[in-house]
Amino acid sequence: MKEIQINNKTYLVGGGVYTPKIAETSYERMGGTYLMKGEVLIPNVEMMEMKMGKYARMREKYLRESKRAYHSSLILEGTLVDHLLEVQESAEKMKEVMIPQYQENWKVTEELKALDQLKWIQEMNNIKNSVEEVIKKDLIYA
Repeated sequence: MKEIQINNKTYLVGGGVYTPKIAETSYERMGGTYLMKGEVLIPNVEMMEMKMGKYARMREKYLRESKRAYHSSLILEGTLVDHLLEVQESAEKMKEVMIPQYQENWKVTEELKALDQLKWIQEMNNIKNSVEEVIKKDLIYA
């Protein structure tokens, strides 16, 4: 690997991948790297996808396929990873809050689990699928 300086920032370069020597952004702190396209460094999103959670990957795919201009602007501004991490965190918080609420509303209790385990599993799967649909509607495809 060789060391190169671009815009007063030092990168380690190997195999066409630019790794910042000092991580300054959340993308870089998560191990994010860059690729040189023309004369511009762009985030190596494919590599980052492997490190992202389920909802962040879903959001990135939606933006890449359906909102290309917005996706490109997030990449160029260097805020794509922050946006995806925010979506992932929000989705996880929604699940933490909504699943117990749905369990209470639908009366899916530990008592039901003890009495009829199959029914409890069915109801929990229904709850998880319902919460997943809300997350997709409100966060992923918004």
